Amino acid sequence: MIRFPLWIFLCTALLITPAHAQDKAAQAPTAPATAPQDAPVKAFAPKDFAYGYSPEYCDFVAGFPEEPLIIHHCEDENDPSTCFNLVSYTKVFGLSSTVKVEAICNPAGAEMYEHFTPETMEKTVRAMTKDKVVKEFKVDSRDEKEYRQSGLVAQGRQGLNDTLYIAQLWVANNSIMSVEAELMGEQTPEADELFANILRNIGYLKDIQGEELGGQKIQAYEAKKAQALAEAAAKDADATKEAPAPKAAEQPTPKK
Repeated sequence: MIRFPLWIFLCTALLITPAHAQDKAAQAPTAPATAPQDAPVKAFAPKDFAYGYSPEYCDFVAGFPEEPLIIHHCEDENDPSTCFNLVSYTKVFGLSSTVKVEAICNPAGAEMYEHFTPETMEKTVRAMTKDKVVKEFKVDSRDEKEYRQSGLVAQGRQGLNDTLYIAQLWVANNSIMSVEAELMGEQTPEADELFANILRNIGYLKDIQGEELGGQKIQAYEAKKAQALAEAAAKDADATKEAPAPKAAEQPTPKK
């Protein structure tokens, strides 16, 4: 059985503390200066793990020790804007313990970043977990210079067994990421360590990878986005120039 008081203390610390920001900056591995169009799951992997999920547009990263499952899902098959990738990782330890983590990172804009204040994020993280939480232990948030994060620690339920359930919401200028992590079954050192390590390796890209490597990826995407907006504006301007001028309205001939 999971001993909740110890885990509440640990997970609260992981929820609010930036993950090894200074150490990661010093130990960041080398990587290309620009992100590929469709960044593979190995790209930008944290030093501790072999895999790091961080699509081109994503300001955040989720690290995993093994390759996670990526499921493409559409809420409406006829509307591409409702489609997203769900990243799912599950590790079973014998028949006693299971660690499960799921993450979704979608593109967003400055308007969404402004909308998601810490108070709004706390309400959102409660709403997205209301059907999974048996007992809420703590909800907290932080407002950093370049991103915001809100997290929830709670007791969940799988069948007849209690679980430790954590949900996080991250938002920045280019993206929004949701994370759900669950520790199920008996408490074991192996499961405890993996659960904590995965949580430590989820966060803002610059915090996890360091300012140089994380900043390169974010800046490359922002430059590409700015170029796309400029090209779209130029195309609209050209179309306006080429459009024929409207004919002047004919004036009625005055009657004699």
